[in-house]
Amino acid sequence: MKTLLLATTLLALNPSIERARRETGVPAVAVIAVDRSGVLYAQAFGLADMEKNVRATTDTPFYIASATKSFTGLAAAILLAEGKLDIDAPLKQVVPETKMDRVTLRDLLTHRLGFENNSITMRTAYSGEWDDAMIWRLLEQHTTTRARDFNYDNLGYVIAGYAIGSAGRGTWKSVIESRILQPLGMTHTSPHPIAGSAKPYLFVNDRWVAGPEKRESTMHAAGGMYASVNDLGRWIRVQLGGGTIDGRRLFPARAMRETQAPQIGMKQHFHRFERYSYGFGWFHSDFEGELLMHHFGGFSGAQAHVSFMPERGIGVAVVTNTHGMFAHLVASYVYDTLLKKSDAESRFEADVKKLVDNYSTSSKRFRERAENAAGELPANVLAESHPPAWYAGTYVDDGWGAIVVDDQLHVRYGVLSGQMTRVQGNAFVFGLIPGESELAYFRNNELHWNEQTFTRK
Repeated sequence: MKTLLLATTLLALNPSIERARRETGVPAVAVIAVDRSGVLYAQAFGLADMEKNVRATTDTPFYIASATKSFTGLAAAILLAEGKLDIDAPLKQVVPETKMDRVTLRDLLTHRLGFENNSITMRTAYSGEWDDAMIWRLLEQHTTTRARDFNYDNLGYVIAGYAIGSAGRGTWKSVIESRILQPLGMTHTSPHPIAGSAKPYLFVNDRWVAGPEKRESTMHAAGGMYASVNDLGRWIRVQLGGGTIDGRRLFPARAMRETQAPQIGMKQHFHRFERYSYGFGWFHSDFEGELLMHHFGGFSGAQAHVSFMPERGIGVAVVTNTHGMFAHLVASYVYDTLLKKSDAESRFEADVKKLVDNYSTSSKRFRERAENAAGELPANVLAESHPPAWYAGTYVDDGWGAIVVDDQLHVRYGVLSGQMTRVQGNAFVFGLIPGESELAYFRNNELHWNEQTFTRK
C-alpha cells in the first residue's frame, strides 16, 4: 500500500516536469524513481531525435558519460571478490605496460593517482585518436606528478579499464556486458554506441543544434556507456539491495560493500549536494540531512543523474540529451516529493527559472570570455593578420595530437570539428564543440590552444 501511495503521488509530477522541460527547451528527459521492491515512477518527456520527431521513452538509451564509473568500479570489485584482481598491488603487477610501482588500482578508482596526463585525457575523451601502444608511450613521456589527494580525473578509470579487461579475460566492455549488464537484465544499456539512442543537442545562439555524438573511440571505462532509465532503475535497486534484486543475489556482497564504502575523503559543493567522500564510482554526499550516494555524468549534449539514499531505500535516475543542470533539478524535485517537503514545487519552479535565464546567455558568455582573453595576448599577435589560406595546415603536439586547419578556417581535432572566427590579428575563437568557444592564436609556425603549442608540419 505504501508503494502504491508513493507511485500515485509521483504521477502528479508529470505536468510540472513537462512544463519545466518546455520552458527550458530541453529536448528530452527521462525519469525513474525506485525503492528496493520495484519502480515507483517512470516517465519520459520530449524528443530523443528532434530532426526525425522521435519521442523519448523510458527504454530510450541516453549517453550517461561519467555515470559509467560506478559500473567500472563494480566490475573491478567483482574480480577482486573472485580473487582474479589485486587492487592493492603495485599497478605494474596488474598492468605491466604502465611500469608504475607506486600506485595501485585502488588509487586509480578513488582519484588519488598522484599524477596527471592531459594528453591521454584529451585523446580518449575528445579526439579519439589513440591506440594501446600510444597510451603507454604517452603515460611514460607526458605524465606529471601532483599531490596524492582526491583529484577527479578520467585518467585513472581509463587505465583501470585495462586491468579489468586483463583480469576478466577480455576488454572492460566485454566484462561490463557479461558480468553486470546481462545478469541484471539491462537490455537497453551498453558500453558501445547504440542505434536508436537519444541524439545530443546544444543551445547555441538562441536555438538548439546537434551536438557531437559519442564514438566507439572516445570515453571508455571513464564514461563510455549508454543506458535507459528503466535499466538505471534496476541498477539503483541492486545497489539498494547490496547486490540482490527481487530476492536473487547477482553480485558478491563483498564487491558491493567495496564499491559503496567511503574510500577517500574530499569536500565539494554541487547544487544541493555536499560531497564528503568517494568510493569506487560513488560520491557520498549530504542532501539536506540525508545520505545521498551518486555519480553524475555530463558531456556536451548529455547529462545523467544516478543516485540513491541507502538509509531511505529509494533512488532516482534522470537523463537528458543536453548538458546542464536540468537533470539534477528534476532529481531534486523528485526526492523532495518523496520526502514530502512542502516547498518541493516552489523550489523546483525557482530552480527552473534560473536555468532558463542561464540558457539564454551561456553560449554568449563562452565567446565573451574568449574575446576578453585575446586582450592579454602579445601585441605582435594582435597586430599581424593574414588571409585564411595562410593559416591552413596540420599543427601537431606530440602529446595532444594533430589539429587540421583548412583554407576556409575550418578546424578539426580528431572526431571534433568547428569554425574559426577572427577576433583580432592572429587571434581567433573556435569551437570544436558548438557554443563552447575557446581562444586560439597563431605565431610563426605555431598554433597555441588550451595552453598547448601545436607546430605546423
